[in-house]
Amino acid sequence: MNLTKNISNLLNRGTTVVAFSYNHKRRNVIIGANCASALKAPWGKPVNKALVMHNGEFYLFGRVMNSKGSKVRCFKVGEIYNPSPILCG
Repeated sequence: MNLTKNISNLLNRGTTVVAFSYNHKRRNVIIGANCASALKAPWGKPVNKALVMHNGEFYLFGRVMNSKGSKVRCFKVGEIYNPSPILCG
């Protein structure tokens, strides 16, 4: 499974909500929205609106939705597991 390719393909369709597990927690994340754009990352090189390359690793930027509201966060792509079907291509 190539998550970076699947994320890029999803962005071609616009803003999307994806779900995955990270650090033993289930995450619901909006990717591709201007308010959650990786293009604003203070570090690394933006690949697209959701991915940043930093020190040879890909990071996913998105707005995390939870009971306390939302916040822009980044996730190391190599540590994402149990992705929702939409992320699997």
